[in-house]
Amino acid sequence: MFRPKGPKRLHDYLLGGVIGKGSFGKVKEAVDLRTRERVAVKIIKERLLKKMPNGVESVCREIRFASYYGLVCHSQASRVWDFGPN
Repeated sequence: MFRPKGPKRLHDYLLGGVIGKGSFGKVKEAVDLRTRERVAVKIIKERLLKKMPNGVESVCREIRFASYYGLVCHSQASRVWDFGPN
């Protein structure tokens, strides 16, 4: 039986369409189900990280960078609210 695809849920986020792609994965538009706030969720493929030299270290550095600049509200950086395995 054919069932149309609906929005997917990842933890406390309802995922929408892809708004960007990068070397580690995709960025999707989402809604935080707790706050009803629109957010962007970066989905990183773990298997790709393991194939890339320093892949895990690069993502850890990106999380630290985004966390720091998110706290100071830099106009060109996003804020990290949550991260973890899917």
